[in-house]
Amino acid sequence: MSTALKELEILKSRNIKYPECQNPDLYRILYKQDIFVLAYDNLKYKEEKIKGIENTIQDLKSQKFKFSNHINVIQEAIRLILDAIFQDNGFRVYQIALKEIKNKWRGSKWFIRGKFSNQIDPHVLIELLRQKIKDEKFIHLIWKFLRSEYTVDGILFPLLSNIYFNELDKFLMIISHKHDIGRWKVSPVYIRIRYVRYANEWIIGIIGSKSLAEIIRSDVETFLLKKLKIQLNLDLKYAKTKVTPFLGIEIIIRNTFEIQLNVNMLGVIKRLKHVGICDGKGFPICRKSHINYEDWEIIISHNRILSRISNDYRFVNNRNKLARVQYIIHYSAAKTLAGKHKKSLSQIFKSYGKNLIVKYGKDKTVSLINEDWTKGKME
Repeated sequence: MSTALKELEILKSRNIKYPECQNPDLYRILYKQDIFVLAYDNLKYKEEKIKGIENTIQDLKSQKFKFSNHINVIQEAIRLILDAIFQDNGFRVYQIALKEIKNKWRGSKWFIRGKFSNQIDPHVLIELLRQKIKDEKFIHLIWKFLRSEYTVDGILFPLLSNIYFNELDKFLMIISHKHDIGRWKVSPVYIRIRYVRYANEWIIGIIGSKSLAEIIRSDVETFLLKKLKIQLNLDLKYAKTKVTPFLGIEIIIRNTFEIQLNVNMLGVIKRLKHVGICDGKGFPICRKSHINYEDWEIIISHNRILSRISNDYRFVNNRNKLARVQYIIHYSAAKTLAGKHKKSLSQIFKSYGKNLIVKYGKDKTVSLINEDWTKGKME
């Protein structure tokens, strides 16, 4: 195990055992070459080369470091350190977030949904970090990142925003404990406040009166404004008359207050557009960011997206609608190969076959996955 990896493991263990512990002397970890080797290994960018590490470390030691010179690798190194300190900080896996709604939110009558933009208050975030980090050189480095032009699209930003929005998670836990009353089908008065967040999108489900729901909405709006410096006007929706969208899913409440989850194709297309596979209307396009990859890398990268979407939506009630995803990803892969080799689509399918079979290594092949969208495990 590398020296840096040992230090990260020590950091992680200490913060799990002592959640309120302070973490000094973090900047020094960035003086070790092996943390950058680990960062490069994690990134796996084809164009990245392990070179100039000594120059990076010297820039850090002299505090002349600029993110424009080391965009990705330094972000990943910082992320490794922060992840060891703030591990599992309110983050939920996509499928777990939706399964929690499907399985535990039965009877919800009111929904409050919110979605944060990518704008977070850097001063608030820095103060949140200072609660666990006692190293001003390390804090100043993160401040440089927050003031740089690489913030929103950076490798580091999702973790920083999760630390920021975890404050809402903690606040809603207090709200839930404050208002929860009774036992299901036993007590004459039964109130439950449910909450789940994935990245910057979140939803509250309320079993209770409209007046209680309005109080909670007002409390959340006040908290966001005063604590996180975010102004949101939150909608309050009644379950029996509204379809509530969340994470590309339509949450539908039946007459018995049973919850049904349906995939919203506009949300799925938005995800595919974000990774460069289609346009806003769902028309497959060449994935330009992958045009210089090896043929097998192009196929594998498209397969990963296909598998991810299949897994994320495996338990929805209308999974068959996702058959369109197969077409979009299939033709995006073909167009990416066509763009790389400067050939037409018909020439690509003639060379690689209908399933885009690509050879690599000595005797290995890889082809585009053909998902069966009629099957899905309901959980």
